[in-house]
Amino acid sequence: MSRLHTGNRFAEPLVAVTVLLLASAAALHAGFKDYSTSHQSRGFKNQEGTLVFARELSETAERITVKAKVKVKEGAVTIRLEDPYGNPVWNQRVEAEDEVERKEWFNGKRGEWRLLLVFEDASGRYNVKLSTR
Repeated sequence: MSRLHTGNRFAEPLVAVTVLLLASAAALHAGFKDYSTSHQSRGFKNQEGTLVFARELSETAERITVKAKVKVKEGAVTIRLEDPYGNPVWNQRVEAEDEVERKEWFNGKRGEWRLLLVFEDASGRYNVKLSTR
């Protein structure tokens, strides 16, 4: 059996531990699923412009789930969900004194999904959650 001769008595155990850690990480990654969530809930007042939430559906994830709840007191908010190719999957306008709550999930299309909230002098509250699994 050959031995590693470095002049340092800690080198051989350190190399062995490093090899074991790398092998363990590779084995874990082989069965790893990308479970992650981003969530934001906020009020808004006289808001203009576009707010974008993005989530990557990676090679290790199976699907993306999108939840959105928007309550508008004044003005209007358009909710738009775009697939990784920029195609609108969901487009809905919420007017003053109205509320929308929706949950959608999509399989397979890898890449960045975008949920956009387009505010038109709007006041109210939103709750957005994007998850991959």
